[in-house]
Amino acid sequence: MEITILSRSCSAVIDTRGAELKSFRDVTGDEYMWQADPAYWAKTSPVLFPNVGVLSGNKANIGGKDYPLRRHGFARDMEFKVMYQERDRAVFCLSSNEQTLQEYPFPFMLRLTYHITDCAVEIQYDVMNTGEQTMFYKIGAHPAFQCPVTEGDRFENYQIVFPEPETADCPVMDLETQRFSSENRVPFLKNERKFRLDYHFFDRDALIFDQLKSRSVSLESILTGRGVQLDFEGFDTLGVWSPAQKEAPFVCLEPWAGCAVDYPEEDGTFERMHGIQQVEPTEMKHYRMKISLL
Repeated sequence: MEITILSRSCSAVIDTRGAELKSFRDVTGDEYMWQADPAYWAKTSPVLFPNVGVLSGNKANIGGKDYPLRRHGFARDMEFKVMYQERDRAVFCLSSNEQTLQEYPFPFMLRLTYHITDCAVEIQYDVMNTGEQTMFYKIGAHPAFQCPVTEGDRFENYQIVFPEPETADCPVMDLETQRFSSENRVPFLKNERKFRLDYHFFDRDALIFDQLKSRSVSLESILTGRGVQLDFEGFDTLGVWSPAQKEAPFVCLEPWAGCAVDYPEEDGTFERMHGIQQVEPTEMKHYRMKISLL
């Protein structure tokens, strides 16, 4: 089921399957979200929970036991309940059940609140521990944006812009294991605020920025200035992705809390992974993302 929320100048559509943002249009009707063409990628903006990325053997070792925790977790494929809806706001909720406990042993409540304003949609992610022991998890967003937004423009005319100068080495994916290593890095930014998009950047999957100072990023055309700004609060890593070898007309800007990168100090235990999040019984943690139109 799809839920539409409206402001005076924008509209957003959220699917109850995965609480996924499927559309974000401005007053002229221009669409900014990728429309999930399966020829390229059949998603638009999945929520990543309780895992981000690929685990070794697609298993999570939690409390000394292996669980079959799939790539990016299960929340993106599950039906959320609509807890509240009005013209400019909607709240979606997913709670643990017999199915989730087979893959992930923690009782939880995951709530997404969407609020649309004149030129932005704000998303709050609330993670609550409804069990009796410390809960460990990762969470991330995966919004895909049309690139280009307007006819006559090109993917290569778009740039990624940070508010602060960044120096960043990006981990490289092992194409056989589909996993990234923090010890295998390539230099990417050297005290720079921006870079132009190039499809070859994604030949080995995503660009992962796990040492950013910025908590905001923009995708904008150098010809028209059109695009989006993404602000993220509570997330410590940013992935930038477009599918390899497809020249797809979109790019993803992905804030993560809990990284999809292997670090040398890790021993394979989920609870000790780099950036792992934790929340105590009856407590709740909050993460926020805001998509603003440029």
